[in-house]
Amino acid sequence: MQTAPSQPSQDIVSNDDLRGDGADLPPVLVRWMVRPSDDAAIVSGFLSVEIENNYDTDVTVDLGMHGFGLDQRRVLSPIGQFVVAAQDRIETQIRLEDLPVQSIGTPSQIDLVGTSSGEDWTDVRLATNSLFIQFAPNFEQAYVSTRSTWTPVVLGLAASNEDLALDYVGLRDDPMSVLVDRTHASMTGAVDTARAELLYREVVVPLVRPRGRYLDDGGEFVEVLGDVVGSGGLAMESTQVELLEALLPYGEQEEPEQPTGRGLVKVCAKYGVEYVDSGMGESILGTTGFQTYPARNATASIRAVAGLQLYWSSNLDANGCAPYLNLPNGGYLLAIKGEQVEPNNQVRFINVKDNEAQSYSWSISFSVDASTPLTKTLTTTDSLGSRAHTVAAVLYGTEDPGFTANKTYKFLLSENECGGAGAYSDPAHICLGHRDSSHSNPHMTQWKFVIGHEIGHSVERDGAGLAKRNYEHPVPTVPDSLKLCRCDHVPGSGLQSHCLQSREYAAAAWQEGFAYFYAAKIFNDPQYSSCYIGYGKHVLHPVIIRGWDPYVSYPPPVPTSCRNAVQWRKRYCYDSNDTNAGVEWDWMTFFWNIHHPNDSLASSKRVSMTDYYEIKRRACTGSPSGMCSSSHTVTYQDFQDALWAKYCGSGIACLSARYKHAKSMAILHGVD
Repeated sequence: MQTAPSQPSQDIVSNDDLRGDGADLPPVLVRWMVRPSDDAAIVSGFLSVEIENNYDTDVTVDLGMHGFGLDQRRVLSPIGQFVVAAQDRIETQIRLEDLPVQSIGTPSQIDLVGTSSGEDWTDVRLATNSLFIQFAPNFEQAYVSTRSTWTPVVLGLAASNEDLALDYVGLRDDPMSVLVDRTHASMTGAVDTARAELLYREVVVPLVRPRGRYLDDGGEFVEVLGDVVGSGGLAMESTQVELLEALLPYGEQEEPEQPTGRGLVKVCAKYGVEYVDSGMGESILGTTGFQTYPARNATASIRAVAGLQLYWSSNLDANGCAPYLNLPNGGYLLAIKGEQVEPNNQVRFINVKDNEAQSYSWSISFSVDASTPLTKTLTTTDSLGSRAHTVAAVLYGTEDPGFTANKTYKFLLSENECGGAGAYSDPAHICLGHRDSSHSNPHMTQWKFVIGHEIGHSVERDGAGLAKRNYEHPVPTVPDSLKLCRCDHVPGSGLQSHCLQSREYAAAAWQEGFAYFYAAKIFNDPQYSSCYIGYGKHVLHPVIIRGWDPYVSYPPPVPTSCRNAVQWRKRYCYDSNDTNAGVEWDWMTFFWNIHHPNDSLASSKRVSMTDYYEIKRRACTGSPSGMCSSSHTVTYQDFQDALWAKYCGSGIACLSARYKHAKSMAILHGVD
């Protein structure tokens, strides 16, 4: 029988955003050191890399470089192995001439890659920052930035042209402004033709016909001479794309050739990504290192460089492809916006920067000739935008994603700290940024399960609403001796409000557990017998033999089962007098098992996303249609009563397989 939902308690506080969800620091931080500032510099000779060990024991770091650029070129190059003492940092220098991809006139991207090993872990993937670098024609000087692919271009333009040097700030911050003809101020919007033609030669041509060199497998440089149309796929800011498209009419235009050779061509796009928390046992994007995934349902267009003809503009299909097009031989630009639209529910994901007037997108040049394959696939580099949109692309292909139709979700890809913890969800944004304002730590888009977790909060907010929650340990307070039920082991005060194993009020554990389940749902195929996430905070475990310390704190990412019952609350945090407590880990595994029952009768036991939303709404309001809000406090008993109301009605007995299975899973996973 259903009882009235619990009434709100005055000692529980809440707001309408969910914070403290970001990942904490991995054992080792590796970063490019760009001086005199971390935004932009002109360098010669060498670049510096800092390796920082945050732990009390020595670590070993195996470090390399992954270069992207030129004509869709990707090159891996080793740097070396380093031993860093406890709580120490070292600096190593890399010569410009040793960088694996060296582009002239347009930037390439160099990512630091590798692993660290310590006393309690081995081969933990490094989280690092990217370096965007453009070489001078003699390769003796380079223009670099760690935040922007446009800044190196502007530095190069200023270094080679005195007139543009005077407009450095305007060109950097508002590229379109430098096209205004200052000699005809009264003619609003008039373009300075001479300057536009100059910028076409200096900006468009290097992008479309790249020049530079790269290291081959034998360690020898191979020259790229600008005789092939193609580009590296680096992310661009929307103002940069706007300038690029505005400059296209100011080049030497030629009539495109008539179709010959291949004829129909299908152009496909893939996002390039590298996540710190991949390779944890998950079945989707489950390998370490650089991976690609179709740019599913991304808004895109294909236009000719010469003649400016627009051949196609719409959304890529589920495989990240445009339809077959009859493209004449010549050069083209594939423009991919920072926007995806799921066709069935019209659910949209977009990205914006901090000022929300800019976004990240891509313009990738390619050519068509008689040798072009029937399907031509272009790949972006790893970036903030590609990582966020890849998670959305995977989600679009997930069975029963739980979308509310016609919703738009906005990734705020921030250079700030997103509320002090690096990530949060509120009604307006899915904020993904840095752990603090120093920019010295990894960006949260490097953690795919953090991205999925925040999307989980957002879709649950739209499907059922969010109830009042409190992460403080319920009365009676968890004693300090019960370390396994607290988050004291997590570095950083902004992340200690809650963690996978902390005992919280049931409503908080319920909603955080759901978000972890949702992230798991994105990257784990239910047809497999296992389910894993890479958890982004330290996890404290009891150990049998460890000298005087009975616990070991494992650094992130921590491979964590999202299927197997751990009963953390009952095993380590149980209090028979406390009926309103929960642990996020328990709720995560509970949700996985009621949504993906692991037996031959799964279809008759499964709780769908639509059913779950109704159950939660009933738990909060007693009504299948009323939405949860911060005025509602819910417990497991409210969940069970709502479950009964959904599947059993008003009878005194219940034969529903879904009800029986969910109740048995609640006992097995320790949320009851």
